[in-house]
Amino acid sequence: MRQDFDVVGRHCVALLLDQIDGATDGPRRMAVEPALVVRASTAPPPAGRTA
Repeated sequence: MRQDFDVVGRHCVALLLDQIDGATDGPRRMAVEPALVVRASTAPPPAGRTA
């Protein structure tokens, strides 16, 4: 799995600036869409094991 940490960082800075400016009224949730990255090390589980 891969997450775009540039996007995460931009969201965090925006949230921090909102807090500094007093423009926030409580906790907020942020979701960054992950991406599946298939690499050469990706393999099926060993025989006899279930995922």
